[in-house]
Amino acid sequence: APLNPGNSGGPLLNAQGEVIGVNSAIIAGAQNVGYAIPINDLKIVLADMYATKLIRKPFLGIIFTNATATLVDYLGNPKPGGCYVVEVIKNSTLEQAGVKPGDMIYEIDGHKIDIFGEMVVPWGEDKISLSDYVGRLSIGHKIEMLIYRNGVRKNIVVTFKHAQLPAIHK
Repeated sequence: APLNPGNSGGPLLNAQGEVIGVNSAIIAGAQNVGYAIPINDLKIVLADMYATKLIRKPFLGIIFTNATATLVDYLGNPKPGGCYVVEVIKNSTLEQAGVKPGDMIYEIDGHKIDIFGEMVVPWGEDKISLSDYVGRLSIGHKIEMLIYRNGVRKNIVVTFKHAQLPAIHK
């Protein structure tokens, strides 16, 4: 649907008159190029919008990368493996839960994570990334994780909260 100047912040409606998004931006001079925030994304942060003035994208406080079968073997973790934690940000949710660099995350909230950091979820056909899953969490959500550290299984339960974000420049 074409958006016009002044539509930003207004509802995006489908043919049945249901709100399916919030208009957010257009590219001036382009023909029918507009952007909207999906209503399901808004529903996730709606409660937080009443509690705080600044809404931030949720962040667990880790940097992870793809694992390989060789890395899984080297660490002594069960196959096929999970995503590999490269760095844990100081004062983050997962640092406070005891996650360390070198850990492998196998599950979050019962969803198995593959070596690429992706998982199958019941609400979609395609896999989603761990980062996308975390983006759906609300502050105060209790996270249950299964990790392996050098072949040792660890179950972690932590309450999700806003953490100090890493500096843009060091």
